[in-house]
Amino acid sequence: MKKLFLLLCIAALLTSCAPVIVSPVQSDKTTEDELVLWIATDIHYVLDKNVEIYGGAKNLPYIQDIFAAFVSEVKTEKPDYLIITGDILDFGSPDGHKYIASVLSEIEAEGVDVLVISGNHDFPDTKAGGFEDIYKEFGYVEAISRPDYGLSYMVALADDLWLAMIDTGFYGQLENGTVRWLDAIGVEAKTQDKHLLVAEHHPFITHNPIFDVKISESEYFRDKFLDWGVPFVMAGHIHNQDISSYTGADGKKLYDIVTGAMVTYPHNFGVITRQGGTFEYSTRQVDVENWARTGGKTDDNLLNFSTYSRQWYLDFASSFAGELPEEQLKLLKLLNLYYFMGTENKYTAELKLNPALSGLLKTNLSEYVKAVLEDTDTDDNSLIIEMK
Repeated sequence: MKKLFLLLCIAALLTSCAPVIVSPVQSDKTTEDELVLWIATDIHYVLDKNVEIYGGAKNLPYIQDIFAAFVSEVKTEKPDYLIITGDILDFGSPDGHKYIASVLSEIEAEGVDVLVISGNHDFPDTKAGGFEDIYKEFGYVEAISRPDYGLSYMVALADDLWLAMIDTGFYGQLENGTVRWLDAIGVEAKTQDKHLLVAEHHPFITHNPIFDVKISESEYFRDKFLDWGVPFVMAGHIHNQDISSYTGADGKKLYDIVTGAMVTYPHNFGVITRQGGTFEYSTRQVDVENWARTGGKTDDNLLNFSTYSRQWYLDFASSFAGELPEEQLKLLKLLNLYYFMGTENKYTAELKLNPALSGLLKTNLSEYVKAVLEDTDTDDNSLIIEMK
C-alpha cells in the first residue's frame, strides 16, 4: 500500500491539508480479500525497566519482554495491518519513540502495514510535531485525508473500507478542526459508499459509570457515526478489556471496542478479520512463554509467564484494597482480575453467591464492585458484526 500512495500523498501533504480526500488512489485490497487487523494499545514501553516508576497495574519490569514477544508474533503471522491506538510509551521521550519506530520499521519490512496514533502518555517530552516526524512512515505518509492541524489522519484499508485514526489529545477532547474534518470525511464516506472505521486512544463511549471516561464529543458524534455506517470504534486508555455499545433511535448499534492494555494482565491484543461484509473481533494473549522458550531465556517468570503475571495482577489489588478481611480481599482480587480480563460476565453468578460479597458492598469499594457485577451486557472478548 505504501508504494501505491507515496508519490500522490506526499504532494498532497506538502500543500493544503483541507478536510477532503487528497488522493484518488484508495487501496490495492478489495472487498473480496480477507483483511486481518491486529490492534495493540497501551503498551507503555520503557527503555529502562529498572527506573523506579509507579506502574500501578502496569507490569513495567517485563514490558520489554512482552513487547518483544508480540513483535515476534506479528513478524511470524503477518497480519495485513497492525494498528496501535496510543500510549506507546509510559513516558513520551523522543528516544523511546525513535526506538519503537525502528522496531515498527522491522515489522513493515516483513510486509505488515503499521498505523499509529498517539495517547496521553506519549507526551509531554515529545511534542505533536515530533511525534509525527518520528512516526511519519506509519500512517501519515499514506494518509488520504488530514485535518488542517493535529495528528489525525485517514487511510484506505481496502477499496471499500476507510479508517480514521483520531487524535484525542491529552484529555480526550478533539480540536475544533478535527471535529470539522471528521464531519467532512463521515459525509464523504457515506457519499462514496465506503465503510468507515474509527480508531482512537480514549474510549468513544462510557464503559464504567464510576470512571465515565470517554471523548468529550461522544454525544455529538454517536448518531452521526450510525448514520455514516460506522460499525465500531477501536480504543484503549482504560486498560481493561471491554466492549460497550450505543443504540440509536432506530435500533442500530455502534460498538466501542476497548482492547486491554498490553502492559496489563492478561496482556491482550485484538484481532479483527473482515471477510466480505462480516467483521469478527477476538482477543489473544501475547505468548511470552513460547517466545522465552524458543529464545533460550532462563528467567522462570518468563518461562511461566501466564501463571506469574496472573498472580502478580491478583496481588496488585491489595494496593488499593485498604484493610479488608481476608475473604473480602480474595473476592476483590478475583473480581478485579475478571473485570480486566473482560470475563466478568462469565463469573457474575459465582461472584454474587460468594458469602464475602455482602461485606465488600459495605466498604468504600462498593460502587466499583457493583459496576463490575452489572457489566454483563456483552461478551467483551468477541464480537461479530454483519454489515448491510
